[in-house]
Amino acid sequence: MKGRLDPERSRGRDAGRASRGRAAPLQPRAVVEAMNRVLPPETLIYCDIGNVTAWCVHHLARTRPGTFHTDTVYGAMDYAIPAAIGGKRAVPDAPVCAVVGDGGALMGSVLDVFTAVEHQIPICVVVFNDGGWGMLEQGVGESPFRHAPRPSFRFQRRVDFAALARALHARGILVRTTPELERGLLACIDARRVTVLDVHVDPLAKAPTGGRIRHVNRHMGEGA
Repeated sequence: MKGRLDPERSRGRDAGRASRGRAAPLQPRAVVEAMNRVLPPETLIYCDIGNVTAWCVHHLARTRPGTFHTDTVYGAMDYAIPAAIGGKRAVPDAPVCAVVGDGGALMGSVLDVFTAVEHQIPICVVVFNDGGWGMLEQGVGESPFRHAPRPSFRFQRRVDFAALARALHARGILVRTTPELERGLLACIDARRVTVLDVHVDPLAKAPTGGRIRHVNRHMGEGA
């Protein structure tokens, strides 16, 4: 049908286009592991909902209670950035980091960066930028609807969150390599201003969400 894409081919084709020219794109797991290495244990981390949740829940190491927060009650996307602002107000001496996906940030919460700037609340925002709606793409691709014609979940262009951060008067840093990521995280620790790390991650990386997908599929009549 005109205007529709083959669901079996769109993921690889469009994701490949998004990462073309980069021989070894950053893996989301490697981003989380860099956070483990660089961020001090007192860092308050607020994780949004999406594939980024699975990456953090499976691979983020926390040794102190009360330093990892996510919305497992309502599962609300757009949670992490405003929650991080509140966390920084409550514990002003601790580094505070919001971890979000590009799709979740585009639901509106990235504009809360301006609120943080206006009120001089120096949080760090780490955007896992894979150039698409990763959770939807993976979930539908492993669901009973995987063969149904549908539009691509890939964006035609990645959003430039570093430039967007600068437009909101925050510091915006584009990250494509591990050294750039580690330098950016170090900048977040000593941040005296709001900082956004626009981390380009591999769009083909498959998040560890199998349990959630199997649960959804059971309610749709498929899956063990």
